[in-house]
Amino acid sequence: MPFTGQLEDGRPFIATLALQAHGTGVVGDGKQLKFWIDPWLSTEPLKYKFPSLFCLEQDKRCNVADRIPDCNGSHAVCWNWKHYPATEMEIEELIQCHRLLSNVSLSKQVDRWVWRQEDGDGYSVKDARNWIKGEVLSVNNSVYQWCKWIPNKCNIFMWRASLNRIPTKDALLHRNIYVENGLCGLCGEVEESVDHLFSGCRFASGMWDAIASWCNIPRFYVFSLSDVLLVLNDLPYTAKKKDIMYGIIIIACWRIWKARNDKIFNGSVSSVTLLVADVKSLAFLWFKCRHKEGCIDWRNWCNFVLPVM
Repeated sequence: MPFTGQLEDGRPFIATLALQAHGTGVVGDGKQLKFWIDPWLSTEPLKYKFPSLFCLEQDKRCNVADRIPDCNGSHAVCWNWKHYPATEMEIEELIQCHRLLSNVSLSKQVDRWVWRQEDGDGYSVKDARNWIKGEVLSVNNSVYQWCKWIPNKCNIFMWRASLNRIPTKDALLHRNIYVENGLCGLCGEVEESVDHLFSGCRFASGMWDAIASWCNIPRFYVFSLSDVLLVLNDLPYTAKKKDIMYGIIIIACWRIWKARNDKIFNGSVSSVTLLVADVKSLAFLWFKCRHKEGCIDWRNWCNFVLPVM
C-alpha cells in the first residue's frame, strides 16, 4: 500500500509524486508552485536543470513568487544565495536560467497543474490513481511482484530498489548529499549504483553463480536490477518452484545491501561464501515458517530438494 501522508508544505505525498512525474505547473501568482522542485518552466524541475545553482540556494523549498516578485511588470529575479555564483559552471547555469526566466511574469490567477498524459486540462485523482497502478511503479513495464513467504522488510526494500529509491552513493550525490567517494561500498572499484550493486559488483556476481549452482538452474548473466527480477521468467519450471527461487533472489539482494551497509558503517567485511550461507539459512527459516507447504528438512533444503515439486 503506497504511503499517502503529507509533505512539509501540506501537499499529499502521492499526488505530488504524480504531478511531478506527469504534470506541468502553469504559473499564476506563483504562491503554490515550488521554484526549484516543481516542473513549471519545462517537464523537468529546475533543480535538475541547474544543479549547481540549486546547491547555492538557501531556501530550496521557495515558491516561484519568492524568486520572481510582482514588481510592476519587471522581470527582476530575487536570488537568495549562500554565496554568489563564482565558478564557470555556476555562471553558465545562471545565464541559462535567466534566459528561461526572461519571459516569465506573474498574474493574479492561482497556480494550476496540467496533466501531460491526458487530453483534458487540469489534474484529477483518477489520473494519479492510474499513474500509481501503471507503468511508473514498474520494472521494464512489469509491476513489481510481491513475494508472500518472505518478510515485508525484504519486499519493501526490493520494491524501493526497483524504483531506484534506496540511498546508493550515486543517488545521494544526485541529491547533493556529500559522500566521501562514489565508489561501490562492497568492491570499491566502480561508481555505486543500484544496477552495479546487484548485478555488476563481483560480490553480486559471485552470489548469483552460487545461487544458480545451489538451485540447480543454468548460470545466468544479469546487467541490471530489472534483469535480476526477471531472470526466472524464461526458465521452464513450475510456478511453485519459481516462487521459491524468486523469494531467494529477493533475500539475496537484501543481504547484499545489508553487507554493504555493515562494511560502510561498521567496518565489517563479508565474503561471498558467508553471504550465500546467510541467504540459505534465512530462506530456509522463512520458507519453513511462512510458506504453506514449507515442510522440509535442512539437508533437503541445502540440496534444493523441495516437497512442493
